[in-house]
Amino acid sequence: MAVPGNFPEDLIEEILLKLPIKSLIRFSEVCKSWNSLIKSPNFIYTQLNHTIQSNNQNDSHLLLLEGLLSSTKIFLLHPAHNPTFDVDKKLTEPSAINTTAVSFSLKNFSVVGTCNGLVCLANYIHGVAVIWNPIVRKYVILPSCSVRSLSGFVRFAFGYVSRTNDYKVLKTVVCDQKPSHVEVWSLARGSWMSLDAAIIPPDFKPRDYSYLRYPFVNGALHWVGLRHGVIMTFDMSTELFGEIMMPEVVTRDAENKFISKYRESLALLCKSNENSIHIWVMKEYGSADSWIQLSTLPQGSWTRPLCFTESCDELVLQRDGVGLQSVDLKSKTVNKLPVNIYLYSMNSYTESLVLLGDSNAVSY
Repeated sequence: MAVPGNFPEDLIEEILLKLPIKSLIRFSEVCKSWNSLIKSPNFIYTQLNHTIQSNNQNDSHLLLLEGLLSSTKIFLLHPAHNPTFDVDKKLTEPSAINTTAVSFSLKNFSVVGTCNGLVCLANYIHGVAVIWNPIVRKYVILPSCSVRSLSGFVRFAFGYVSRTNDYKVLKTVVCDQKPSHVEVWSLARGSWMSLDAAIIPPDFKPRDYSYLRYPFVNGALHWVGLRHGVIMTFDMSTELFGEIMMPEVVTRDAENKFISKYRESLALLCKSNENSIHIWVMKEYGSADSWIQLSTLPQGSWTRPLCFTESCDELVLQRDGVGLQSVDLKSKTVNKLPVNIYLYSMNSYTESLVLLGDSNAVSY
């Protein structure tokens, strides 16, 4: 493949991998050979791993904030070590998401989850989901499912299969008197596939108990189960359900339990009647015997937990009204964070080129 200046191809690739995402997007228009290289799945995958390694080495992780400003939904991208509110960091959104039935504003969608630069968004009223990369300014509208959600409510969850480098969305239609209907959408396949009813647990009804959504950890999604003491799992690679037992001492009030990612494992947050939070951590993922009580945070002026900081030394909580606070898990010191908007969600985010070369993605 010819390249400008007749430099060796591997040298060109090595240089390009060190450039910022926005520069790579511009350079993809320099010539056909660079366009082909930068949009190739192998380059996008390699560049993503390079970015993850660089972020870990330089502590340059990012957070995607979803919040409300003057009654308007906004999406912001901020350094994880300094999640302040800065309107200049507002992400550019598509003016409209056009489906075959109706046109939506992105403000009508809620963040389901983030992974490798992609943001999964859902409009729960209409049962519509979108995969969005705000850095390359492209999105994919997921096609309509085979089952309409008129008879029940809809839940979405988002994850990644590293073995096949594929992104998947789990959609569940939950009905009170009927078994849940479950479908899986694959970015690589570009379509939905219904799961056999025989493999769906009869008590799988993932109501939205947790403001932390459904954490994606170790290749699986996680929910607070309806049965006492059970965390339900869904492996995105095998597309099979499983379960993990909670610590035996955890109380029975399901609505006061939250699951979060903690490093490469799980944390279980239990809110007591006194408004304190008991935090349990699974030291060895998948082993119920490895739960330890990490900390108990005292009563405070907060409404719900959002996430742990990147170092996992602090827990970020939504304060009563507008604003955030963080609590040190060891010293119990409370710090008010200068984020003066009401936050719906706070997710880790890694800039990437995913979707840049996807012919099915819509540019804006």
